[in-house]
Amino acid sequence: MPLSNPFRRGAVIAALLFLPNVSLVSAQPAWFVEDMQHLVGSWRADNAEWQSAAEPFDAYQIDWSWGLGQKSLHGVLVGIRDANVADTFWTMHRYWDPGKRMVRFFQIAADGTIGAGTEMLRTDGMIYVEQEFSSPGADAVWTVIHEAITLGDEHTTRSYDVDSDGNRTPRRAYTWRRLAM
Repeated sequence: MPLSNPFRRGAVIAALLFLPNVSLVSAQPAWFVEDMQHLVGSWRADNAEWQSAAEPFDAYQIDWSWGLGQKSLHGVLVGIRDANVADTFWTMHRYWDPGKRMVRFFQIAADGTIGAGTEMLRTDGMIYVEQEFSSPGADAVWTVIHEAITLGDEHTTRSYDVDSDGNRTPRRAYTWRRLAM
């Protein structure tokens, strides 16, 4: 019997005592679980306002899918041109960090640009994401705030650049509509 050795038995007991107690690890907030459940699927936003020769996309689409154990979301943001996926821009991950007791949002672009930050639910029902971004070869790190609210099959997002004094400069706003499954 493998645990008949007192040393082995003691090692197993010590390991069990010092492993994090799963019941003590903070659970994901209910708002985050509900938001993930609602967002799983594909969402598309019209890009007519921003479309140009340099940005020829008719629309953008985010496809959200469950991560392992349905404890996180994995997203892919693509450009749509002539009803087809034309380019992939970002992969994204939304997850609960039990050690820090906060929702994290991480994204990476094809060029290696990364954005990492936290996410919270405000009292007005808006989801607030603040991320720091950096790019390969760039000296500066910049901050972007995203605000989002989902009402039924519409998910509205608005982004802002944030300067070192905390002043916001509006970026784009999109209304994403759920695509039929």
